[in-house]
Amino acid sequence: MRVIVAVFGLLFALTVAAFAADGENSTRPSAPTSPKKAQTDVSSERERMALEFVRDNHAELAKLLEQLKPMRPSEYNRAIREIANVSETLARLKDRDPKRYEMGLDLWKAKSRVELLTAKLVNGPNPSVESSLRDAVAHQFEIEIAVQKYERERAKALVKKYDETIERLESNQQKMIESRYQGFLKQSQRARRQDANKSVPAKPVPAKKGDSKA
Repeated sequence: MRVIVAVFGLLFALTVAAFAADGENSTRPSAPTSPKKAQTDVSSERERMALEFVRDNHAELAKLLEQLKPMRPSEYNRAIREIANVSETLARLKDRDPKRYEMGLDLWKAKSRVELLTAKLVNGPNPSVESSLRDAVAHQFEIEIAVQKYERERAKALVKKYDETIERLESNQQKMIESRYQGFLKQSQRARRQDANKSVPAKPVPAKKGDSKA
């Protein structure tokens, strides 16, 4: 099963916006919030959950989101919703498959770091950031390969299980057919007896001696 951990496209756009905003006048008054923007607000609980998830797994991105909130609230809310969705998806996966959860979380971290480093280069070349980006891309690639290998092993195990089930059914096919057939016969016979008993009128109960008056 493919777990959904990619918010990298959105995070890239938000990161670029935040870095670009560093050159803007921070004292410029914000535009008033329109009713349309107000509808994009997220609940405080989902915001808390998303921020906690990011702080635990990508501290640099958490700081970026905090800077983005007062500057571009609508984009901040979009990011929070996406991150909350990722957090919830991974939480459900954790109960079903802890190992796959860890791999999914690592992949999210790797993708987020790649996007953040890419966004840092928007302002111009930086050899140090470029070197970090190359390492981050290589790390992400390694995780993607590991995920595919893990899914392949799961698929092999599932195919093996199907093969064993098919072999068991085929080797006992006639016996199981007869057993199932006899079971349905008995079921029909029981139903027939029950119908017959319902159609027979009840016999009158004889009166006990002494019950009738002389």
